[in-house]
Amino acid sequence: VEITPEDEKKIIDLANDPNVYERLRASVAPGIYGFDEIKDSLVLQIFGGVPHILPDGTRIRGNIHILITGDPGVGKSALLKLVSTIVPRGKYVSGKGVTGVGLCTTYDSLIFLGDGSIKKIGDLIEDKIKSGKEIEEGIIVSDGDGLSVLAFDEKNLKIKPMKITKYWKLKSPKKLVKITTKTGKNIKLTLDNPIPIIKDDDVIWKNVRDVKTGEYIASPRIIYEGVIANDTSIFSFIDKTARLVNCESIISLLIEKIKERGTIRDFSRELDINENSLYHDWRGVKAPALETLIKISERVSFDIEDQLPDELILTQYKGHRIKMPKKLTEDFMYFLGLVAGDGNINKSKYGGLSMRFSSNDEEMLNKFSLLSENLFGLMPKYYKHPERIPCLRINSKIIGGIAEIIGIPNGKKSDRLKITEELSRLPNNLIAAYLKGLFDTDGYVAISKKGSCSVGIGTASKEFSIGLQLLMLRFGIISRLRKRKPTISIIKNRKVISKEKYSIEIRGLRNLKIFKERIGFGFSKKSKKLKYIINRISKNNTNV
Repeated sequence: VEITPEDEKKIIDLANDPNVYERLRASVAPGIYGFDEIKDSLVLQIFGGVPHILPDGTRIRGNIHILITGDPGVGKSALLKLVSTIVPRGKYVSGKGVTGVGLCTTYDSLIFLGDGSIKKIGDLIEDKIKSGKEIEEGIIVSDGDGLSVLAFDEKNLKIKPMKITKYWKLKSPKKLVKITTKTGKNIKLTLDNPIPIIKDDDVIWKNVRDVKTGEYIASPRIIYEGVIANDTSIFSFIDKTARLVNCESIISLLIEKIKERGTIRDFSRELDINENSLYHDWRGVKAPALETLIKISERVSFDIEDQLPDELILTQYKGHRIKMPKKLTEDFMYFLGLVAGDGNINKSKYGGLSMRFSSNDEEMLNKFSLLSENLFGLMPKYYKHPERIPCLRINSKIIGGIAEIIGIPNGKKSDRLKITEELSRLPNNLIAAYLKGLFDTDGYVAISKKGSCSVGIGTASKEFSIGLQLLMLRFGIISRLRKRKPTISIIKNRKVISKEKYSIEIRGLRNLKIFKERIGFGFSKKSKKLKYIINRISKNNTNV
């Protein structure tokens, strides 16, 4: 081991730290909670003992060997494998009974990244371990890359961003334990996975196998708003085959950049584009595709996004023109919320997308119509079939594509809706506008004479309901997720069995007030009902 002068200085500074021992212990597999005695032993192994010479000349080496035995899934392999990579000439041996399973959860478990976005942990791991290495059969590890997750700080019981130090993909044991809370949250873990339990205003870590029904698991009441990203640019959401009509100023700036490095003719040959397009066609006659403008901009180190006009005029090849704001707005997100609730997206035989919004209420139809005209310059077509709900329709592959990115699929959507990473990354005011549109359409206000009143929303998509419950935490709203059994109804003398449904319920004076202030209803009938039930509730109930 070679020690540089810089290393020596760091070692001396560390040696003078009165908390050096605690720091060393905490640095051993920080992602694995507990096991302090074992970590103490591993720290001692890393440094080794002092060699001794006995009176008879026998030499006792200062090396320390570690053997850990225990049930599968307690993190033995993960602990030892980490240390064996640090200790000079370290050797790690595992028997057949060692599975390598440390602290793990399932692929579909959702996590909050440091920017507030929601992502399946499996998707994150699969992406990050591509550059990792298999340290044992069934165990792949990759170093952290600066990404953060929102994690529990046991010192103050708050959620804060914490850097990821390692990514692990582990072979799962045959049996996992599913823990479900009163609010409907659940997680699947190994038997010996420690989790934080609140007891007497303190946090203690318990293995899952020791957790009893009725105990309180530490769970956030609010996701700190300070960590949420503030990027509202619409550029990354737009289909790059779309054509930018009002791009004359951008073309002029690009030509200046091109001339700084050579001739337009040589540059056009280099990128295999028509020279006349740069000179003439793109200055009002024909509109270039965004992907072409991006290709040119990257070659001349030009930030096209910064130069976009505040209002974009877009079209598809041989399509009609639409206008669109440069940045996502609350009106835009409210519009998408309406589509998620009472709308659908269908693909045409020519490859385009049409968006239909259905409602029996004239107020909601007017809202959709005005937003379509003000946001996009489109006048929806009105349809009224004698046996169906009135609807409005607009056609736009560009708008439909944006809706798909935030989790509104084309075709049948009831059980395929989801909260995507792109949607959850948006700032709270845009999330609130989307939720308002959603609750205006699919939401309800339940007024109960005997039980508690509530605001809720129903969906056939389990993934969507889980995502909604997590999004509510962005505003400090604690909601309950319930699974509803399929219902049977008779429609035109036919028995129709519905799909399983899930509902998100918001109860309690505190939660209802926050919902009214931060999200609320734009639909006047529901807004009046919400105000009524809030005035009816005399005191707050924290047991929701």
